[in-house]
Amino acid sequence: MPNREGFAIELEEGLGGQVRPVSQMELRLKEAAKLGFKRAMVPASQAISSSELEIIPVARVMDAIAIGLVGGKVNGRDIET
Repeated sequence: MPNREGFAIELEEGLGGQVRPVSQMELRLKEAAKLGFKRAMVPASQAISSSELEIIPVARVMDAIAIGLVGGKVNGRDIET
């Protein structure tokens, strides 16, 4: 899916529109930072802290799409470009 510049998207979607956990999250985030990404969308159940990336936890695919394409609110905070 095309997304706004600077976003790494590390998600797997379930048939019900939920975001499911992915394997090797820490390794994926380290690689994303090495490649120059500034932010990463991750499953809410796998939200970890990172000194290199802004972590944006999402629970539903629709939230990920909205944030990735146009920005929006997640967990009560604005996500901007």
